[in-house]
Amino acid sequence: MTLRTLFATSALAFASCGGEESHFGDRCTSNGACGSGGFCCEGRECPGGFCTELCETDDTCPVGTVCIELLSRDRVCLVGCSVEEDCDEVGTDMECREREGARVCLNDGG
Repeated sequence: MTLRTLFATSALAFASCGGEESHFGDRCTSNGACGSGGFCCEGRECPGGFCTELCETDDTCPVGTVCIELLSRDRVCLVGCSVEEDCDEVGTDMECREREGARVCLNDGG
């Protein structure tokens, strides 16, 4: 499954839970831009900001994403990856990193 397909699939799942405005993976600058139930992941680990969901476990995230704790202590759904190229569509500064036993697209700040 390509990352573009993953985002499309995740966006449908996210929209069905959070309303029409919610688009998993869309760029954002505030939580309000992500619709009801959405969360704008911003800052050093999410350069450029993108819509995601707060979570408690992987089971509460859309298919292809993983529930990971950020430096902010928020737990959010992040796109899983195998290689760097999997993260190209998530953001220009995103890298495929090991976090909590899973590989996800994020920016560790250097």
